[in-house]
Amino acid sequence: MDDQQATKKQKTSTSAPTVSIAIPSSLLQLYHRKDLQTLVAGQIARACTIFRVHEIVLWSEDPAEVCEQDQIAAMKQDYSPTQSLPFFARQLLYAECPQYLRKGFFPSHPDFSNAGLLNPVEAPHHMREAAAAPYREGVIVETKATTSLANVGLPHLCELPTPIPSGLRVTVKMELNSYEGTRPS
Repeated sequence: MDDQQATKKQKTSTSAPTVSIAIPSSLLQLYHRKDLQTLVAGQIARACTIFRVHEIVLWSEDPAEVCEQDQIAAMKQDYSPTQSLPFFARQLLYAECPQYLRKGFFPSHPDFSNAGLLNPVEAPHHMREAAAAPYREGVIVETKATTSLANVGLPHLCELPTPIPSGLRVTVKMELNSYEGTRPS
């Protein structure tokens, strides 16, 4: 293989780098009020969106504070007010979710009492109702025998050609006529 072919192969095999950051959960313990902790978590979420961070790793210096990922995802465990890791994780998950999906994915929880203070992160997948885009985030709201209906943030539900269990978050490829009708591709 000559140098030109090797260079060409090297260019095609590289992919975009993944940007990850690690944040200590104790950062929020500097702020003694939940509203300030919520604001700081929201500012971190917004900054990570602006700088296109793909992954945020939260770590704790306190071994007693570490919890299983499925516990955080379920968001149903009780914890002491001194534990900032679950609180921080919930705030970041909430900020990442498009506004029209939040009510369905995040049940009422004391950690969300100040969620109204969170600034919008304006992530690319946070679509406004009038915005046409090739893909939209959604949640399955109804499953039929051969189709599913998804809320993708439009005034009407979007019909998907396959049955998908209700409550799942999905990314839907949209057709241009989907913004007038209800069928995605």
